[in-house]
Amino acid sequence: MTQYRWRIAALLFLATTINYFDRNLFSVVMIDPAFKSEFGFTKEDFSVIDACFKVAYGIGFLVMGSVLDVFGPRKGLSLSLSLWAACSLAHAFCGRLLHFSLARFGLGLGESGNFPGAVKASGEWFPKEERALALGIVNAGANVGVILVYSVIPFILREYGWRWVFVVSAVFQCLWLFLWFRTYRSPENCEGVNESELTHIRDGRVTSTQSVPWSAVTGKRQAWAFAASKFLCDPVWYFYLVWLPTFFSENEKFGGTKLDLKSITLPFLVIYIVSDLGSVAGGWFSSRLIKAGLSTNAARKSTMLLAAIAVLPVYLAAQTTSLWTAVGLIAIGTAAHQANSSTLFATVGDMFPSSAAGRVTGMGSFMGSVSGAAVAYGTGTIVAKFGFQAMFIYASVAYLLALIIFHVLVPRLEPAKLEE
Repeated sequence: MTQYRWRIAALLFLATTINYFDRNLFSVVMIDPAFKSEFGFTKEDFSVIDACFKVAYGIGFLVMGSVLDVFGPRKGLSLSLSLWAACSLAHAFCGRLLHFSLARFGLGLGESGNFPGAVKASGEWFPKEERALALGIVNAGANVGVILVYSVIPFILREYGWRWVFVVSAVFQCLWLFLWFRTYRSPENCEGVNESELTHIRDGRVTSTQSVPWSAVTGKRQAWAFAASKFLCDPVWYFYLVWLPTFFSENEKFGGTKLDLKSITLPFLVIYIVSDLGSVAGGWFSSRLIKAGLSTNAARKSTMLLAAIAVLPVYLAAQTTSLWTAVGLIAIGTAAHQANSSTLFATVGDMFPSSAAGRVTGMGSFMGSVSGAAVAYGTGTIVAKFGFQAMFIYASVAYLLALIIFHVLVPRLEPAKLEE
């Protein structure tokens, strides 16, 4: 049997790596002394810039979900990445708050196609017992992207300045676009897939012959179960991505162990390497339970329950005076988030055909971005007035609440009946 499907997973992994590398550049740039001196932005200013990204990211999910369902992953992801590459490069030419806000808005529109495209492509290329593992690998790209940011970007900032950071990112995006357009085809139209692999891919796949309308998706409780989970959990991940550098560099409880650009790499390597392990382990565990004979329903929900329990102690990160205790707690929290996320994405393929996967993922991710934008807009004020404790308390309970709502809406995972 050929293994072409894992080549597709590798490209989707790279896309997610570039996606998170690109979106997190600004989190490091904004603590660069030269950048802070040049612009003098306040925490409230950064919250506005971040909220612009998330508003556009949410709107983009609705648009890109439809684009992907109509044009497919090959053309849809190509359009998405072309837009975000252009807007990423535009950051290098910004000179005011308004400029950065507009650049982040455009970046959000473009980057919103990544996960709907990954879920849709995975639904086309992987059977149900491999889908969560494949998405776990793809989702791990988010952590690799963040690791690269904290490993590479401080050097570029010191040696070349903040504008070159965005130029480097745009180059990698263009390289990926070339590889994707040359490599991706549907399994049925790909010369690199033999009949044995094609039969394997089709096993347990929810099938449909044509794109379904939005009205057929929004009326289904399965779609709202996914959307509710994204609404509750996504703001936690956004909070980690944007505010952890500030938390570690300005938290007075850490005293002399607070971080700056010279010492920030190692803690973030620990956090996001552990997150990678959580992403792959969550996908592997869910897939392993299905292969062992458990129902898809039991396998997916058991994995999400373990993740929800593991994240509960993360609220202590804002109370400890030990930097490395905080790093350990946050690492477990981010790993649990990624395990939950890869499993949650896999449920889209369990409940919906590939022809609806873009819209379902877009709908859920839109809800996550709406709540993420609201939290982003308020985080600067909350942190400035009350510190980080409230944010970490929410991070500790969000996943358990999301799982309860998911289970109430979908007691059993089963394909939704759609009118095409």
